[in-house]
Amino acid sequence: MARRKFAREFKISAVKLVNEQGYSPAEAARNLGVDAATLRSWVEKFGAEAGLAPSGEGAVAAAPAPGEQPAEDGA
Repeated sequence: MARRKFAREFKISAVKLVNEQGYSPAEAARNLGVDAATLRSWVEKFGAEAGLAPSGEGAVAAAPAPGEQPAEDGA
């Protein structure tokens, strides 16, 4: 079987299903006809790009870069 190639836009749309619309990677992959492990790798790769990282409850703030002080949240 030949290896399938997917456009970057398709991958980003798939990542948005997981990160913004709340689909599980397995459910989104099944609906899109791709392997769940493939979609999880796209989430890892593209999820860090601006606008694609999860932003809701449970999202983890990015760690400060080496040499930077962590931001104070006023608490």
